[in-house]
Amino acid sequence: MLEKHDDNPEKIRQLAQGRSLLHETPRRYGELIPIELAETTKRVPHEMFALVALTIGALFTLSFVSIAVIVTAASALRISC
Repeated sequence: MLEKHDDNPEKIRQLAQGRSLLHETPRRYGELIPIELAETTKRVPHEMFALVALTIGALFTLSFVSIAVIVTAASALRISC
C-alpha cells in the first residue's frame, strides 16, 4: 500500500516495476533527525523539572517518616520509664 505522501508518479512507476526505494531511506531518516532533536530539546527541561520535583517529594517524605519514627520512639521511652 502506498503512503499518502507518495503522490510522485515516478515513485509509483518504480513501485509498479518492482524497483526498491531503499536508496531513499537514509535521506528520509536524515530528515527526521532535526525533528527529533527539536522535540527532545523541548522535552528535556520538562523531564528534568519533573525529576527534581520527584526528588524533593521523596526527600520530604523521608524526613517526615524519620521525624515520625523519632517522635514515636521518644514517646515510647517516656511511657516505659
